[in-house]
Amino acid sequence: MMTTAILTRHSGARGTTATKARKGDDVTTPNATLRSGRPNQPLPPSGRPASGRIVRIHAGKSHGFILDADSREVFFHRSDTRWGTFNTLLVGDAVAFELIEDRVSGPRATAVRREASSD
Repeated sequence: MMTTAILTRHSGARGTTATKARKGDDVTTPNATLRSGRPNQPLPPSGRPASGRIVRIHAGKSHGFILDADSREVFFHRSDTRWGTFNTLLVGDAVAFELIEDRVSGPRATAVRREASSD
């Protein structure tokens, strides 16, 4: 196997130095997030604050639907709820969430949490 080395010259205040170029030096690496416990993972999606009421829950399939203020059904998954809230949600519960508008799959709720009742 033949290896080729490319020398690049850097001129600075102390003269010219030669360094060996390595494979991939010309490629830029994407910026990594500085999330503890999940390095190099994208940040979770966030949307605009919204509220609504639970209209359907499919516990066996781990998802449900919320009717928002615009009378649209918004999908949410078990992983989009906070602190195990999914198992305690009932049809008719008022919830607050972050609304993400996705052109492909439709509206989705993240960070779903039960609203403080004013009864």
